[in-house]
Amino acid sequence: MHLRKYLKEHSISAADFARAVGVAREHVYQWTRGDKLPQPERMTRIYEATNGLVTPNDFYPLPSLPAHPKEAGGR
Repeated sequence: MHLRKYLKEHSISAADFARAVGVAREHVYQWTRGDKLPQPERMTRIYEATNGLVTPNDFYPLPSLPAHPKEAGGR
């Protein structure tokens, strides 16, 4: 789950989340906009503060993968 979605669904402000993970509010804004990635130690705090709902992978866009050959009608 992306951090922006987590904050919205749980009605948590950027300021409150920033206090929970020990960073400035601006960091949370940068993370939710995708301007910057959290440092590893902060990713751990984010994971813990969200009870594992926001993971490090949620900060990286995944490439579209081609369909599996069998699913695409191949052999």
